Amino acid sequence: MMILKKMVMNLSKTNQMGMTLPEDISLPLTSLEEVNFLEDQLEDRKKMQELTVYLGTIGGGDVASTTRRVMSILMTNELATQLNWMGHGEKRGFRGLKLCKVVCDAVKRAKPEPGTQDAAVENAAKLWLRNARDRSGGRRQRLIRALERSEQVAKDL
Repeated sequence: MMILKKMVMNLSKTNQMGMTLPEDISLPLTSLEEVNFLEDQLEDRKKMQELTVYLGTIGGGDVASTTRRVMSILMTNELATQLNWMGHGEKRGFRGLKLCKVVCDAVKRAKPEPGTQDAAVENAAKLWLRNARDRSGGRRQRLIRALERSEQVAKDL
């Protein structure tokens, strides 16, 4: 009953605020420049709330699948390959972005299960970012290159 009550409350909040993406926000994000621009826009709490509500309408079977769906709507795989959780190396850190808070809040809004914590959402987001290079044919391309190299080594012997 508590879950149903929470879902009804979330639906009524969504209907009051609207479920459309704010006009000046375009998703999916495709570049770090767009991330920086959106981060600046999210200084406005109203915009941050509107984006959270919009992303919170995305469903999923559990916290992990909802997080993956939100992340894939939020950014392209090409952009995700330029990000990691902490910002090590040449990559930008996702953890420190306002977008991270938006994703956590949106997933918790979409999955009103008792006990959904930021840590579960963050772990799913880390995994999604870590595997970005494998999506859109990346894994297949690496396999093809490895096979070509092994064929070349076999010829050289």
